[in-house]
Formats: sequence, structure tokens, C-alpha cells
Amino acid sequence: MVDVRKSLVASLVLAALLLSAALVLGAQSAPLLDQGYAGAVIVSGKVAPGNGSVSIYDNSTTPRTELGLSQSIDQDGNFAATVKPALILGHKIVAVDEKGATSAEMVVASRPSSPAGPTIESRTAYNAKL
Repeated sequence: MVDVRKSLVASLVLAALLLSAALVLGAQSAPLLDQGYAGAVIVSGKVAPGNGSVSIYDNSTTPRTELGLSQSIDQDGNFAATVKPALILGHKIVAVDEKGATSAEMVVASRPSSPAGPTIESRTAYNAKL
């Protein structure tokens, strides 16, 4: 009976340690970057609150190039960093928090084209119907 109790206590202690480790590792998650577009001078994303400043790097160069630093992070972990130079199409960008956690690479995309507005012809045809 004593052996069963010792085994049960040991199992509970192990379970508590594993749960604590999972919570600590979950709190140290890597930053997430929003999609960046060629020519942009702002990079935004999300980091675990309390992980300090976020540095933005271009991994497409050797050695990697620091593009900017965000020191203002809101209570939800949202950040925005001004980068210089502007983002370059196809370059691979990462964010690194103060604790050294690194985001997945974000590949800079071309800006999405905006939908075409009404043409002179369509406005003329619309006005003719009135």
C-alpha cells in the first residue's frame, strides 16, 4: 500500500512538472510577422507580451542585416517597426525578440493590386441611364 502511495505521489509530481514546463515553453513562443510587401517601411507582427523589444532582420544577405527595431509593444503583443531600407521583393525577413526567439521567415511579396475604380466610360454610361 505504501508503494502505491509513493508511486501515485511521484506520478502527480511528474505531471505537475510537465504542466509547468509546457506553460513556460508556451509563454516563450516565437514572434509572428505579418505579410510584408515590397517598398514597405513598416513591419508589423505579434510577440508574447513581456518579451521586450523586437529586432527586424533581412536574412537574404550574409551576414544578415538589421533593418529596424520596435520598442513599443502593446498589451496584446502587437508591434510595428520602421525599417530602413524599405522591404525588397523576395527577401526573407525575420523578427527576433529580446529573449532570442526568432520568427519563421516571411518572404516579401509584391503589393496586391488594388481593384480598378470606375472608368470614364462606365460613369458616362451610368449617367446616360439617369
